[in-house]
Amino acid sequence: MTDNHSPPKSDTEVGGAPTQSQKRRKLVIFVVILAVIAYVGGNGMKNAWILQRQIECSRCLQRIAEGLSTYNYDMKTAQQTPIEFLRAKGLEEKWLICPRRTGLQSNYVITGLPSEAKGADAEIIIYEPLANHDNKGANILYANGHAQFLKPDEYREMIRKDK
Repeated sequence: MTDNHSPPKSDTEVGGAPTQSQKRRKLVIFVVILAVIAYVGGNGMKNAWILQRQIECSRCLQRIAEGLSTYNYDMKTAQQTPIEFLRAKGLEEKWLICPRRTGLQSNYVITGLPSEAKGADAEIIIYEPLANHDNKGANILYANGHAQFLKPDEYREMIRKDK
């Protein structure tokens, strides 16, 4: 004789439908997985954004260097600083300011012109303050036209050697 009032043998109700506790457990697991994905994805997106800004900043330095090459040829008649010259020649203001910086004024430091480099491709012609990237590093542009993002210790050493 079978007992019609005995509980089902599985955790599901009659007919295979999940119980309330199973539904809650699945919801909690889903929310936890979603939170982990959001956390990991959020950090990845933040790092990607920081890297994108560093690359945009190095492009700004390269644009300035291109303009400085023109300044080399015109500077005999130009009675302007290199930055004034670049503005007068139509270089957009956005290229004169680090994308991480919120100010309206360029704070890139021009130490020389490409043609004035003393034969050393590794000579620094433009650099920026560490503060532009929250003191985590900065871009440097060399006489041969390549830009490099350096960590603070490497940056300080390169600036010290170049002076």
